[in-house]
Amino acid sequence: FETRKAYISSGNQELSTVIFMEGDKILRFGIFFLEGLRKSAYQVNCEVVIKLELFFIEENKKIVKTFSIPVGETKHGIFGCCNRDNWLDIHYPVKNTNPQNIEIKLSSSMKEGSFLMYENNIEKNIKNIDFYRSIALSGPFISNNEASNKRIVLLSIESLTDPDWISRNFGLNIDLPAFDTLKRDGLSFSCAVSQVDCTRPFVHSMLYGLFSSQHRSGGYDSDDIVSSKLKSIPEMLKKNSFYSVASVPYSHFNADFGFAKGFDSYYCTPRPEMNNAPDMSWILRSIDSVKNTNHFIYSHIQRLHPPMLSLDDRQYPNSINMNDIDSAYKRDFMPIYIKQLKNIDLQIGGLISSLKTANQYDNTMIVILGDHGVGMHPWWKKSNNEYSHFEMRGRVPLFIKHADWNLGKKCSDTNSPVNATITAFDSILEATGVKRPDYVNVSRAIKDKYKEYAIMETLYHPNFNNY
Repeated sequence: FETRKAYISSGNQELSTVIFMEGDKILRFGIFFLEGLRKSAYQVNCEVVIKLELFFIEENKKIVKTFSIPVGETKHGIFGCCNRDNWLDIHYPVKNTNPQNIEIKLSSSMKEGSFLMYENNIEKNIKNIDFYRSIALSGPFISNNEASNKRIVLLSIESLTDPDWISRNFGLNIDLPAFDTLKRDGLSFSCAVSQVDCTRPFVHSMLYGLFSSQHRSGGYDSDDIVSSKLKSIPEMLKKNSFYSVASVPYSHFNADFGFAKGFDSYYCTPRPEMNNAPDMSWILRSIDSVKNTNHFIYSHIQRLHPPMLSLDDRQYPNSINMNDIDSAYKRDFMPIYIKQLKNIDLQIGGLISSLKTANQYDNTMIVILGDHGVGMHPWWKKSNNEYSHFEMRGRVPLFIKHADWNLGKKCSDTNSPVNATITAFDSILEATGVKRPDYVNVSRAIKDKYKEYAIMETLYHPNFNNY
């Protein structure tokens, strides 16, 4: 499910590079066991030994760090259950007093036997086993080791209609304390609209800052891929030493369509009902795993697109009000939509609470928006709609809670119509001091011409004619 740039080791190969380092840094790399090695591990009790060597050239000083990983199942070692489809990420704080070149070597070897906690003889596993094309290594990546790091959480929520719009138009009083906190602590746009009526091109618009008809990414039946000349947010944040990760829940987010560009880790599950699909716990673990480093986190969460309810583990335990599902059976889906909306608010509240507990709330920029509003009966039909963008479908929330390190100007006008995706893109770049690419500035000519309007595009209607 995960996409990374990686090296594939051949035999007992050694990766080697020389970097110039000034001040303390953090060295990061990831390890992944390929399928062939994991299957063969059940036939032999073995470990993979990872060795990291750092040679400080000016000081003529060498540091060596090693550890081992069981390839199959083991008890009483350092790691267990390593035959899983996840990367093992390692970080090493490098203390460096003098500006100098440092040679970094990373190597792996396989040894017979297992390292166990209750044995004193660590030299027991001495028999080497030859292996070929066994391990993938991502990185190495050097990041700054700064206590005043910058963090950006970009969260898009599937089929999220602006809750304030719903409250006004349906006469509802929806208790959403987390959204209220973001309104109080940041910016809340009263008339934000979706970019397009389809999730896949929405994400490209948000990451690349272009209208859907400009980047030309199509619908789910299209194989269109954005041009390699375009730069995504994580690509542009690289110059500011941001470590970027993403987790998304649909196969139409597949990395083959260009979504993974610039991300150090891009995690995509085929369906949102899967137990490893993203939710707020993934974001919290991501925050905890990358500290003292500039960090960009993107995730897309599905709770509101029909079918709204699910029996997967991430929504269990869960007791459903009989009145809500009785109403849905009578084709009134608003009660279960509100229930799921409150579930989303609860997750966002967990993010806010966790950041505040860790004293990280003030230095975290939070951007939350919907890809488009909900489409449900009787306003939306699966086909033969007279139009695609109507108020419920087009109106989305846009919350921007700036961090204390914000380098841009905070928007003073939150009442004029804005495109949520374009505004989110601009706000992240402005906050980090990154200049928009020239082609983005050129593409905004149409936006400047119609300053009083927000422009929505339709992919599907009236004739599925690609904008």
